[in-house]
Amino acid sequence: MMARSRARRLSRKGEHNAALILSAGQDIEILSRAGMHLSVLEKTDAPSIYRAIALAQTGKSEEALEMVSKFHKHPLARVLLGQLATKIPEQVIEFLDNRPGWIHTNLYCKARTSTSSPIMENILKISPPLAVFVAQQSGQQELAQERFEKIFTDAELTVPEGCWDENQLTIHSICCDPEEVGTVKDGPLVSVVLTAHNEEAYLSTALQSLLKQSWQSQEIIVVDDGSTDNTFGVALDFQKRDARIRAYRLGENVGIWAAKNFGITKSTGDFITMHDADDWSHPAKISAQIKPLMTNRTIACSSSYFLRINEETGQLFSRNAENFLRWNPSSLLFRKQLVDEVGLFQTSGLGKDCEFVARIENRFSCKKHARIRKPLSLGLWRKNGLSNKLRDGEKAMDRLEQWETWRREHLNFHSNSKNIYSTFLSL
Repeated sequence: MMARSRARRLSRKGEHNAALILSAGQDIEILSRAGMHLSVLEKTDAPSIYRAIALAQTGKSEEALEMVSKFHKHPLARVLLGQLATKIPEQVIEFLDNRPGWIHTNLYCKARTSTSSPIMENILKISPPLAVFVAQQSGQQELAQERFEKIFTDAELTVPEGCWDENQLTIHSICCDPEEVGTVKDGPLVSVVLTAHNEEAYLSTALQSLLKQSWQSQEIIVVDDGSTDNTFGVALDFQKRDARIRAYRLGENVGIWAAKNFGITKSTGDFITMHDADDWSHPAKISAQIKPLMTNRTIACSSSYFLRINEETGQLFSRNAENFLRWNPSSLLFRKQLVDEVGLFQTSGLGKDCEFVARIENRFSCKKHARIRKPLSLGLWRKNGLSNKLRDGEKAMDRLEQWETWRREHLNFHSNSKNIYSTFLSL
């Protein structure tokens, strides 16, 4: 019993591998928190909040909603309902009719299913990102813009300008003066690895945001992963304008993870960070992420959060109505020497950015990963984007299966080795 309690405490702290080892991979709460939803379904048919979460993750939204009604007082029920609201808003709003106190999910569902404008008093009670979405959905442009600005002022960040085209958000004309943030001209070199495959329409926005970073000491390594459009031409144009940019072209499309590894091998900085070709980064992003590593030598890496914009509608996008500000796995910044200890990205499969982060946390503990919960990036949700393609149907099952595969690889490695990781078991 004591071992299970300790394992669950570790799991809630984010030390998933340690928790899995202590529980021998048998505790459904720990499996669920580690994202091993297929294992949860295999191990129990009994109704629980964790089985409901697993059902939702495997596309069985209606079954999940029916089950969560029995566990609506559980702390995770709010998170699950927020996820279900983005899939089946009509059914979720019926579920919430007689259950007060779910204001975020309720307003999200009403915005998705009704053309009536929400009450101003309610919008002011909810988180600013959700308020932006609700105001956009109901055509209240002035309110949407005001709440959007509040997202950044609440985070003590300079508010980006030029984000709006009528009632739609856009990142192509966005600007944010780095001088207002405070330029840092002297500091360790940061290598920014940006991979791109047929990103001609988006690359310039990403590169402009990097060139306007307050942290000036950077090299930007653009890896064109076998594009068939003018992606490399765009990269070369920027290379001519700024010596900090180095563009490379791969002869064939090797895939995002192999392309990232190629970029890392070309890096010369003391620190390395990743950047997606269709993201815009706030001028404070690199400065904010390098700070904890500069002030504490034991910190292994940092990452930040982002807001996503639906490219088609220009509205804020989230897969959870309760939380529009999401962790950005592609924002990882780490010491270059870390590669010698944990290796490079795995080159096959899905979600290898998350696997790489987990490998670092397994080696150093998640306490050595500084997660900066500020909107330091804006990213596009694209209908044909890679992450979206992996969310439905057979691809979704592939994603879950591959997630479990690398979780078990980590589990087997650390269970059979005597390394620093064993000290986590006493946390």
